[in-house]
Amino acid sequence: MSKINIPADVEKELNKNVKKDLIKFIIILTLFASLAVFLELILLNKARISIRILGYALMIFIFSLIIRKQFSFRDHSFNGIIEEVKIKETKNPGIKGGYLDDLYTYSNNIILNIKTENEHKVVSELFRRNTKYREFVDYYKQGDHVIYLKGSKYVYRVPSKPDDAILCVICGGLNLQTNSKCVFCSHTLLNIDKIQ
Repeated sequence: MSKINIPADVEKELNKNVKKDLIKFIIILTLFASLAVFLELILLNKARISIRILGYALMIFIFSLIIRKQFSFRDHSFNGIIEEVKIKETKNPGIKGGYLDDLYTYSNNIILNIKTENEHKVVSELFRRNTKYREFVDYYKQGDHVIYLKGSKYVYRVPSKPDDAILCVICGGLNLQTNSKCVFCSHTLLNIDKIQ
């Protein structure tokens, strides 16, 4: 991927997120190593070799599923074009009564099928709470140019029109193109006219 000028405050936050992901990975790895020791010493100690192999294979399979789900599209930066957008809306228990009653009742998995510069397709699931409001759900369209920066939870869409909103790669908030900083988290916004 071509070099993109990332503002210093954004780069610092992205690097912090990468470190957090690494710590999560180490914790998960440690838990599974502890489980392996437990299985060996307590449960599988006197078991036949075939049962032991089956137990370890099952544990490795579960570990790989968790790692894939947590870190599937966060291991590198990429850019590309959206080929397909799918939205899975989930209804969550809301706060009953008051003005928050409607705010916490829906969440969306926004799944982007992206054709990257290396011809690989990357499916990104962006879990976003409180996205009952359609402005975010309708933000991504087929054919949009997008950029993902390692350490972000969000895929940046390159604006194609002067009135397009700019997504903050740190908090996911939508901002006007005239803004230099995010109105939600105060980080500097990327403002990339086109994919290099």
